[in-house]
Amino acid sequence: MNSKIFGAFIFIALFFVGCDDNTGSIGWDIMPSHDVMKSNTAIYNVTTSSVRADSVYARSSKGYIGRYSDPNFGYYEASFLTEMNCLDNYRFPDVYSYDEATGKASGILVDDSVRNFQMTVYYSSWFGDPLNACRMSAYQLNDKWVEERDPKNRNFRYTNIDVDKYYDKEDLLGTIAYTAYDATVPAEQRASLATYYPNVTFQLKQEDGQRIFDLNKTHPEYFKNSEEFIKHVFPGVYLKSDLGDGTILYVDRVDLSMSLMVHYTDDNGVKLVKKVTDDSGVAGSDSIGLSTQVVFASTKEVIQANKFTNSAKLNEKLAETNNTYIKSPAGIFTAIDIPYDQIATDLKNDTINSVNLVLTNYDQKSEYDFSMSVPGAVLLIRAKDVKDFFEGAHVTDSQLSYYVEHSATSNNTYTFSNIARLVTTTIKEKEQAKATAGTWTDEMEAKWKEDNKLLLIPVTASFHTDSYYNTKVMDTLEHNLEPTYAKLIGGPDNPLTIKITYTTFE
Repeated sequence: MNSKIFGAFIFIALFFVGCDDNTGSIGWDIMPSHDVMKSNTAIYNVTTSSVRADSVYARSSKGYIGRYSDPNFGYYEASFLTEMNCLDNYRFPDVYSYDEATGKASGILVDDSVRNFQMTVYYSSWFGDPLNACRMSAYQLNDKWVEERDPKNRNFRYTNIDVDKYYDKEDLLGTIAYTAYDATVPAEQRASLATYYPNVTFQLKQEDGQRIFDLNKTHPEYFKNSEEFIKHVFPGVYLKSDLGDGTILYVDRVDLSMSLMVHYTDDNGVKLVKKVTDDSGVAGSDSIGLSTQVVFASTKEVIQANKFTNSAKLNEKLAETNNTYIKSPAGIFTAIDIPYDQIATDLKNDTINSVNLVLTNYDQKSEYDFSMSVPGAVLLIRAKDVKDFFEGAHVTDSQLSYYVEHSATSNNTYTFSNIARLVTTTIKEKEQAKATAGTWTDEMEAKWKEDNKLLLIPVTASFHTDSYYNTKVMDTLEHNLEPTYAKLIGGPDNPLTIKITYTTFE
């Protein structure tokens, strides 16, 4: 190393050692004596209230059906409509034919007759009493649905959809009684979905299946894709519960199946012959059998819309002033009023580092066998951001939206450890809005307060694990559509507090 450079290093090192043996104060010593950074804590009251969630955006691929009554919240009913997906350019098999000259065969059907037509509603789970006697009815959707449906119209995803105008009572496809738990199925068969998939099966009219089969032959253009199929062949179904109280099914899918007589064929497509028909060993006729196939099914590629109806008893909970509630599905949210103006005035020359908000639920113990549990997770978001958040299929960013899971071990709480970015952003947005408006009216102030209330919303999320960082990454976040509720400490007459940690220069 150059001797001059080495000497310079030695000089600099000795200079700093001579100045101060404690390097922890380097940087502070060169600040003016009157600039001292100090950390402080401020406590502010916040007001909470229960607000009615008339509808929510249901992006779920599940359908919900049934009725459940709760002594505290009254009843709620669930039903749904769904279209059927048609594979592009779907064709039924042809009738079997054999060319003696070429030895080539084509087709497998014995004839063009549909032997059986049915619709199966599959579900893997449910809420409530599994042995409760229920009855389900299925209706075909009408021309009004065909006229108004639009896959781009997100309004169909909201749970207050007016289903009554999309079906006619005379277009009843079938009615069937059921219990969620079918006790006639042996336990060994029930052990796996590979051997048993809980379902409710409607036996549909054979002539309705025949009509679809015949249209496939005479108008193949109707089966070009799902859009053409829905418009010209089968609009879809509406499923509702019309008997029973205490069970909600979580439906995974709905299938339309047909049974046709087919020839069993070899690898060359030539129909097989029965080897033996009786004890004497006499050769038999052609081998034929009844083949049942799922031909159309509800999938995420077509519209599925859930309808939830809550009783007026929910209004009694909204009126309570010493606590608040959250309830799903599409029931009650808790609204939180943050004192943005007071914070902005008090801390205008300071830096907000953290804002801590804790919501605590009362311990919930029920004497009923099938009671609702506490929501496992919630979303905290401004009221004005809710629509775009769910319609846009967003996930939380921990800046303007926050996700937390319920902690039963920490005194039954939903703890938001730091929502500082949301608070500071909202304060800045109001300053900009007032500057742009020039004159800030009472009407503007009232609307701003409503838009910027924080809402506590029951949600469900899915995650995957990032293998590189070994962390959970959120994939989806949706409204919780299962029956849950929590009674929270708070209310208009019982303010909560937030704790703000901020930095000031003295």
